[in-house]
Amino acid sequence: MALSAAGLAAPSAAFAADSGDTGTVVNGDTGESWGPIDAAGQARLAELVAEDTGVGGVSTMSTTPCANSAPIGAATTSPTEVEAGTAVTPLSTCVHTIPATKTLSVKWQQQKKGYWCGPTTVSMASYYFGTKKTQAQVASYIGTTKAGSDRLQVAKGMKWASGSRKIGYTQIAAPNASKITSILRADIGKNVAPVAVNTHEIAGGSHYNKHPNRTIGHFILAYGYTSGGQTAKIADPAAGLSGGYASAAEKFSISASTLAGFVDDRGVVA
Repeated sequence: MALSAAGLAAPSAAFAADSGDTGTVVNGDTGESWGPIDAAGQARLAELVAEDTGVGGVSTMSTTPCANSAPIGAATTSPTEVEAGTAVTPLSTCVHTIPATKTLSVKWQQQKKGYWCGPTTVSMASYYFGTKKTQAQVASYIGTTKAGSDRLQVAKGMKWASGSRKIGYTQIAAPNASKITSILRADIGKNVAPVAVNTHEIAGGSHYNKHPNRTIGHFILAYGYTSGGQTAKIADPAAGLSGGYASAAEKFSISASTLAGFVDDRGVVA
């Protein structure tokens, strides 16, 4: 979200300057809308939904305990499957279990510049992952300008922030409520990785977390969920800023259905 020193910059006719995503063309992105989901986003979304629903989530594993999983029985081996006298180690069949509630230990940060909501979102994630990138380091690495950051820049930053975890962060345009729930459950609940969210608020329309009545493009970080993913826990880097954000909470909860309305022409980086 880009703010002037006195508060909020005046919006242009086409796009508000109060934006954490760029209002100029960057890598083909206008900053006004993410447009339809691209092939990379489709593939990543399918992967996350599969992880949530269990498609491909049931695996056979050896005597090593199943990570983030629960054993549901031992596989049987028919005598015809091995040569006589061959020692066989039974395989444990494991099913990945995703908790109904999950909260990651993310420490909130306030953005140091009005247009650094993207770098701050990435920086918060980096401190969770232990790579500890400052807002300035992220802004430099992803190429943030005074217009803000776009989704590809934030995806690049989130991959960098994840370090050795090598999370496949990808931009996913306009997920609906059910997709948001699956994304939260898969990334936060199963992969224990936070999710960057790009929202769009319209002057005269609905706003979240006591944001001012302006047109705002903004990056925030989802760090947890409750109710099986129906409600997201969010860290908002704009909280406490001048220009109308004094009452905004550092961390707040929002339903997946409400959040979907704020990302309907933006998206998430998961």
